[in-house]
Order: sequence, then C-alpha cells, then structure tokens
Amino acid sequence: MSKIVLLTGATGFLGGYLCAELLAQTDATVHCLVRGRTDEGARRRLAAYLAHRGIPRADLARVATVRADLRAPRLGLDDATHERLARTAGAIYHCGATVNLAADYERLASCNVEGTRAVTELAARAEVTLHHISSAGVFIDAPHVGHPEVDEDTVLEPGMPGEVGYTRTKFDGEEIVRASGVPAVIYRPAFITGDHATGESSASDLITRAIRASAVLGVAPDCATAMPTAPVDYVARGIVALSTRPAAVGRTFHLTQPEHLSMAEIFARLRARGYAPGSQPVTDWHATLQDRVAETSAFTMLALWRMGRYLLAETPRDQVPVVRSERTRAELSRLGVTCPVADTAYLDRIMGYLAASGLLAR
Repeated sequence: MSKIVLLTGATGFLGGYLCAELLAQTDATVHCLVRGRTDEGARRRLAAYLAHRGIPRADLARVATVRADLRAPRLGLDDATHERLARTAGAIYHCGATVNLAADYERLASCNVEGTRAVTELAARAEVTLHHISSAGVFIDAPHVGHPEVDEDTVLEPGMPGEVGYTRTKFDGEEIVRASGVPAVIYRPAFITGDHATGESSASDLITRAIRASAVLGVAPDCATAMPTAPVDYVARGIVALSTRPAAVGRTFHLTQPEHLSMAEIFARLRARGYAPGSQPVTDWHATLQDRVAETSAFTMLALWRMGRYLLAETPRDQVPVVRSERTRAELSRLGVTCPVADTAYLDRIMGYLAASGLLAR
C-alpha cells in the first residue's frame, strides 16, 4: 500500500476504528480530513478522538490532519492543498457522512451527496482507488420493489432506499461513484453495533436510541423484527483487509453477520439488567414515545418515527430485506477475518457499556 492514504470521517464512530485498523494493518501515513474552524482546532478534535480509541503513541505519529469540510465545494480545500493531496495520495477511504435518520434528504445532500462527488473528483485527479463506505440501508425498502433478499451483486434500483433521507443520500452517493469511472470498491456495512470485545457503542445509532428510549419509558416494544447488523470492530477490520487486495477493485462487499439480530433478544437483555420491565405492542409503544417526547428527546422520537417501521416492524410488509454476505465473509475468512457471533454475552457487553456510560436511565 502507498505510504499515504486519505481518510474522511475519522472522528466518527466507524471512522475512528478505520483509522486504527489502517495504522495496524498497513505502514501508511493516514491523512485525515477533519472539519474545524482552524487547523489547530481540527488537529485537536482528531487527537482527542484517536486518544479515546487507545491507538498507540507510536502509531499516532503516522496520523496527519487536513482541515476540510465535506459540505463545501472542493472539500473546502485551497488549490495548493487540493493539488498536494492529489499528488501524494495513494488511496482514499471515504467514510465521512452526516448520519441523521431524522433529517430530510435536502439537509443531508450537501455532505453525503455533494461531499461524495468532491471526494470522487479528488480520487480521479489523483488517479487512485476510492474505497467508498456506503450502507446496506440503500436496500431498506427493497422488498417493496420485488427483492426480499439482496446480496453483493444485486443491482440498485429506484425505490430501494425508501423515503428516509439518509438512505437516499447513500444510494445517490453510490451512483456517483459508479458513474465516475474511478477505480473503486464499495463497502456496505449493515446496522453497525458495538465493539464485540468491549460493547462500546455509538450513543446515536438507531438501535441504541431504541434501547435508550425503552429504558426511559420503562417499556420495550413487543416486536419480532430481525435486523442486519455487524460489530464496528469487525466492519473496520474487514474493510481494511479487503482494501489491501488489488482484486477488490470494481467489487461491492457486504459487512454483515451471518444471521440477522433479533430485536426481541436485544430488549430481553435490556430487561435482564432491570430496565424496561414492561412491553407494549409496537403501535402503543410509539404512542407512548410521542406522549413522553420531553423525556426521550425530539430527535429520538423523529429518528424512530422515520425508521421505526423497519426497526420495529409490525407486519411482514415492513420487514427489511435479508442482506446476504456469504461471498464477502468467505473472502474475509481467507484473509483471517471472521465475523464474531452476536450471542447473549455480546449483547450483555453492549448493555453494560451503555449503563456504565450513563446512557441508560430508569
């Protein structure tokens, strides 16, 4: 691998893990494009996050900060910096995005669509491979257009990302990458869950929000949904392992666990810790959530409202598609990367992390 790679999204949940894996699996210097009012502000923001990730000090010497903004034309870079990055980069990992499941498409497009366009243009200028981190969410409404199952070779069709702004922007981002002609690899993580070893989870992802809301309300939704998921550490390790293989260029990979994760089992582990002892039918739970919005925050309510029919499906019609990943997992297995099992012990580690972090309230 080239001595210099560019990474967007390094201060995000997955992006921080990606940075750590790039440092662990390669000898590259990782130039992280980070938002900030000043160069020093961007550097401090990245340093604080990577220190939290526990990256060894020796490896941190191979991290450089480039102040940039995915929402701005040409990534907010001046001509000299843009040219320098195009001249020196050996690969680009585009993980940066605004992940807001409550926002409309228009609010997200500047970052998730136009930002992807700008990153793709930089990859074209640099004549390097673009490793584009998309989302399995591009298929969230696939059953409604005749695809109850999808795999790495399923062709994207209009209607598949549904009406959620975030999934629509990820759909459009993929279309931009494919249409550009840039050598690219597309990675589609499923719903990203906590670190398999520690349980560390994003406070703002959809499943965590459902857990936190249920803890506040004292009741969990009674649903039989199963969601495609993958631990964040597995996703990051898998992306970097695959990206080091030249044969990956032009392909799409699904980073998911072999079996979808039961939401009922998640709520059972929450209940085992003494939270949300009651349960309600999904419709009643949504009504309770809206009645007590001041306690659960408007954003939580909106995020669950927009995505709730997928996460907490009441009917088979609302089930997400089966996201298959056999080919990706087989290739990763050959590379020594195995997807860990989402067993009871793992779910308990997630609940333990959320409780210890003060993210669960009774």
